[in-house]
Amino acid sequence: MTTPSPKTILLVAHSIFLVLILNAALQAKIQNWQYLLIIAQTLTLLFVPMLPNNAFKVWLFYFTSEIVRFVLAAYGLYVFKNIGQEEQGKNCFHIDIQISQLNLFKKLLIITIIMTAVITIEDTIAIFFHDTYSLGQVHMTRGGRRKLIIIKKTKICLYL
Repeated sequence: MTTPSPKTILLVAHSIFLVLILNAALQAKIQNWQYLLIIAQTLTLLFVPMLPNNAFKVWLFYFTSEIVRFVLAAYGLYVFKNIGQEEQGKNCFHIDIQISQLNLFKKLLIITIIMTAVITIEDTIAIFFHDTYSLGQVHMTRGGRRKLIIIKKTKICLYL
């Protein structure tokens, strides 16, 4: 199987934009560990398709993006928590954001962590327990496309 190039490009671009948005909100420069996180994700997405065809390969392909989302959201919450502790005695923030916007951003980061966990659980259940990977090819692009279902006993192919 070859690398699903459009999906890989979309997942990496999504992660890059998440880093840019987070750093813009925090008014910070991109840090080295964030570059390394994106590079690690890209390398993983490029080399995972070379693994043997099975459900773990598909799960690992999608799980790397979930890790990136979780790490970035947790980092954002960590920074906001530290800013809150440093500024308790003061009435100003290092970040030039209104308090209502700051609270909204914190809520969005919490929702991101929760939804990342839910998506990871859903992917795990769907990939390992519902999808069939006994075909000669493993299709990593599940979303938005028709799934091929093979009924083993009758060898009938159905398109949904």
